[in-house]
Amino acid sequence: MWTVTYWKQLVEDAIQAAATGALSVLGLDVLDVFNADWKAALGVGLGGAVLAVLKGVAVKNVGTPDTTSVVKQDESRA
Repeated sequence: MWTVTYWKQLVEDAIQAAATGALSVLGLDVLDVFNADWKAALGVGLGGAVLAVLKGVAVKNVGTPDTTSVVKQDESRA
């Protein structure tokens, strides 16, 4: 869990979840930036990021070691 690769992947997962959550709230409002509900978008985005980090910590020993994935990768295929 204390490897640089693990933390990079955890940050990437959090950013991806935050962006997905924010964009799902904004929808087409992103075209009208002055009237978009930015407070809701930021709230959902931050919530998604927190959940992604919690998931990454919870599954640290489930899938492939030192990753945030629940899938066990076959080392011989890598």
